Amino acid sequence: MLPQLHGNQLLPVAPVWLRAPQRGQVVVFEEPDTGTVAVKRVAGMPGERVQIIGGDLFVDGQRFVRQVLRPQELISIVDSDTNLVDLTLGEATSGGDRMLRALPYDGFLLAGNFSDGIMPATDLAICVDFDLSESGNLDLLLQEGENLFRLIARPDQLELQLNQVAWPVQKLSSTLKGGQLMLSKIDKQISVSLNGNLVLGPFTYPVAASTQLADAPESPATEQAGLGGSGFTIHRMRVMRDLFRSLSGTWATSKELQLSENEFFLLGDNHRASRDSRHYGPVSKDLLIGNGGMRWLLAGQE
Repeated sequence: MLPQLHGNQLLPVAPVWLRAPQRGQVVVFEEPDTGTVAVKRVAGMPGERVQIIGGDLFVDGQRFVRQVLRPQELISIVDSDTNLVDLTLGEATSGGDRMLRALPYDGFLLAGNFSDGIMPATDLAICVDFDLSESGNLDLLLQEGENLFRLIARPDQLELQLNQVAWPVQKLSSTLKGGQLMLSKIDKQISVSLNGNLVLGPFTYPVAASTQLADAPESPATEQAGLGGSGFTIHRMRVMRDLFRSLSGTWATSKELQLSENEFFLLGDNHRASRDSRHYGPVSKDLLIGNGGMRWLLAGQE
């Protein structure tokens, strides 16, 4: 469950009979094939049809979309304070934009240390704690293949663009002088939150073409993140990725899986190392021991 949980960490749980598990919550249970006590996250609920396609969870034939408003709800892969932002970003382009110096990969940060990923990260978000001058503008950038998303924050408004074509502008009721601003590209939707509140979106968009390299399988379009603009100060910059579900195992990967009225589909957050319902199938309610109560909040992100 890294980085959600790690060794020797205590997890308070409530009995299942006292609080029924909900999607996104962490549960303690016995593995159906080994009887080993384990901790995973609820992905599929009783009676649903579930399948993993392209790293995303599909429920009853539809991509499961969750609203993400805060950086703690995602997995950090970059976390830089004022002194490290310049080192994290590469050289400025002719337009003044600066993208991450290194291509983001699907590892995770835990206690300040980065666990290396093996694939380029997908479903990115960028979040900054910032101050903005009276005449400044702060641009948050996310790139997915040929798609470039640009959030332009000015003291009086927020504007979101895709390849220089703008969605409706959000006029602000009070002057924006600073705070926490996040641009998220999650589950094929783009959205903007300010201080934990949704202010733009979610908007759907045309997904970028996948990448095809010689002698390699087709993979999602490469993604990047960065900053632009002038007249601002960054106190903290974080780049995060969404949970990704690899196609290891056999359950709900090659074909859709129908859950009975007494079964849950459980998944671990560390998709490369997790042994979960992809490998041993649905988990009966009778095997659930307790409900951890934590939803999408990830440990070690603050």
